[in-house]
Amino acid sequence: MGRPKKAAEAVDAQAELTQQFVCAVEAHCLTQAAAQDSKRAPVTVRVGKVSAKEIERLLGITEPTGRTWNAYRRGDRTWPLSTLEQKIRVAVRAGLLSPEMTSVLQRKIRLAAIEETQPSIDPIFEQSDSIVQHALALAEFLRKHNGAGYALDMLQPLLDYAEQIRAEAMLQAASMEAFNPMPPDIDI
Repeated sequence: MGRPKKAAEAVDAQAELTQQFVCAVEAHCLTQAAAQDSKRAPVTVRVGKVSAKEIERLLGITEPTGRTWNAYRRGDRTWPLSTLEQKIRVAVRAGLLSPEMTSVLQRKIRLAAIEETQPSIDPIFEQSDSIVQHALALAEFLRKHNGAGYALDMLQPLLDYAEQIRAEAMLQAASMEAFNPMPPDIDI
């Protein structure tokens, strides 16, 4: 049995967060290089360009050739959220990210993970409000042109279903009363 496919929104969020991580690492490397007064540029920046090969080595990417980092930079590849969290921790230890950017990225990853775990809403439930509005408009039309009896005949199945749901809710509430705590003013 295969893994369930991820929703398009989750894949888009992963891609966006990966791009943000790559941009943050590169921006931090460039600002650190610009901030240094020495003539020797840091290892991650050579001749004004970020060294993808060195960043791969610092992040623990196997076979640091620079191609993998460039694929993430272009958006051809993405990291899953759990891997991205690990890469952020490694980047902080390697000095590739500022603490402020780290906290921002981690917050965005947590929010994306929460959205990813939320169940999707069935399209029938999304459209139920509009269906009810259309049924009520049709019933009002029938009432105005043919009388209340026709409208009631059309709405009767809906009314029966609503009554059935109300009865089930009342039964469930009554069955759960035994588990409610006793009020403090009652002496036993």
